[in-house]
Amino acid sequence: MIFAVIDTNVIVAALLTKNHDSPTARVMRAVFAGDVVPLFNGDIINEYREVLYRDRLQLDREQCDQAISFIIDKGRNIQSISSEEDLPDPDIPVTTTNLPRGISTVIFLRLLTLA
Repeated sequence: MIFAVIDTNVIVAALLTKNHDSPTARVMRAVFAGDVVPLFNGDIINEYREVLYRDRLQLDREQCDQAISFIIDKGRNIQSISSEEDLPDPDIPVTTTNLPRGISTVIFLRLLTLA
């Protein structure tokens, strides 16, 4: 089982792309297929909503609602704690000290742009 924190940009890109074989579309298919279990907390869900519902993105609100609901229903809610650890992304409050029992590795799935 793969547990992953899905960056908001991955979801946005997957919803915007017309290429169903793009990396972001494949990530979201893996989430919907149950091959990747998303990790989230309230802050992450709030960020999803804030970004996905932006008018300028012109995303289908129903698709956004479905994606967020699926992550909440099928993912794992993790609690954030303060930590002195250097985290891969300070916006994602996941540390090795607050992972749910049975999870030893987390993958952070981000959309990287090469300049």
